[in-house]
Order: sequence, then structure tokens, then C-alpha cells
Amino acid sequence: MAYYISKTVNKPFDAVVADVTARLKEQGFGLLTDIDVQATVKSKIGAEMPKYRILGACNPRFAHEALMIEDKLGVLLPCNVIVRETPDRKVEVASVDPVAAVERTGNPALRSTAEEVHRLLTNALSRIAILSRLMHPHPQAYRASAAAVIEQSSRELTQLGRGSYRGLDEDLEASGRIEGSLSGGAGWGGSVVCSFSISSTSSAAAMRSSRGYAVASASSAPLNARSTCCR
Repeated sequence: MAYYISKTVNKPFDAVVADVTARLKEQGFGLLTDIDVQATVKSKIGAEMPKYRILGACNPRFAHEALMIEDKLGVLLPCNVIVRETPDRKVEVASVDPVAAVERTGNPALRSTAEEVHRLLTNALSRIAILSRLMHPHPQAYRASAAAVIEQSSRELTQLGRGSYRGLDEDLEASGRIEGSLSGGAGWGGSVVCSFSISSTSSAAAMRSSRGYAVASASSAPLNARSTCCR
């Protein structure tokens, strides 16, 4: 079993750190610690390394619940989330997998709490990746066609499930705009107009690029996703 949950985004490092902080807060996590590993290593031993931050995230409700079940669980807290610069100049965001972590205790009573924390951390990281992908000024930097970018976001949004779209419209409006033409892989060229829709029988969330600007409306109903791109 993997011991972490990970997403990689193409966005400035400091902006990703800010995004991580905001998305964790939305899911009920506060930051207890913030360690700049690059600066620490440089000051202590004079070594150079890529940008690397360790954020200690804590959801008070679930931390308390878990400690009442296993009083020495504090050795595994808080839930560390790393933000690091990759060799190809992208930024990886990874958090500990709480389900894998609590298995080391041998206490099955912790399983349900760990699964809920896993869901919240996954929601936070997925929203960071989705918004970065949709709002990046040059989506072709992902080396995929515009259709592939939208399809990947569609799958991730669907996996997030009920209640995870709250605020996504504000996120998109606040994040700026899609600039330039959406072009990339084989069969795509010139200016491309893309629409991404998530629909249900009762309500719908839609994201569309129109004249370079993204707009959206939110939905919390069970969703089916589809996307289209055309020249």
C-alpha cells in the first residue's frame, strides 16, 4: 500500500503553498507547523536542494477522536503535507495516507476515522490539481491535448462526489482566466473552444471557456461528467 496521496501541478511554488493552505482549511484542517526544508538545510549544513516545504495539518475533531481511541497516536500526528519542486520544475503536493499510517497501530477501531481523513485530504489535493489544470495560462504545458486536460478534470471531479463542488465557481472566478489558445496533442491546432459539464437530473455544474474567461456554477448532487472540445 502506498503511504502517501499525491498530485502534481504546473504552477508557481509559492502559489501552490497558498492553495494547499486554503484547500486544507476548507476541509477543516489548520496548519500547526510549516517547515522550509530548503532554507533549513542551507542554513544548517550549507547544502543546496529544490524548494521543499512540510506543512503539519491537523483536523481537531478527528485528531481528538483518534486520540481517544489510541492515546499514543500522537507520534503519527499531525498529518504532514509536503510541497516540493520537481526536477522538471513542476510542483508536487503529497500528504501522508492516514489509512496506511494507522495500520501500523494494529487497532481496527481507527479505520473509519482514518478513512474519513483520507477522503478530506484527497478532496483538498484533487481540487488543487483540478483548478491548476483548468486555470493555468498555458494548459498545453501539460503536453496533452485540450480534450485530455478536460477529460482528466472530469474524472477527478466525478470522483470527489457529493458536496465537493461547493465554492468551485468562486475558485474559478478568483483564479483568473485561461489565456491564449487551448492547443496541444495530435489532431488539435489553432484556437480551440472547450466546454466541460457535469450534470445530474436535478442540477448541474458547468465550466466553460469563453473569450478566454472561465465561469462556473456549483452543484452538490450526484454527477455524471462529460466534456467536449471543438475548433
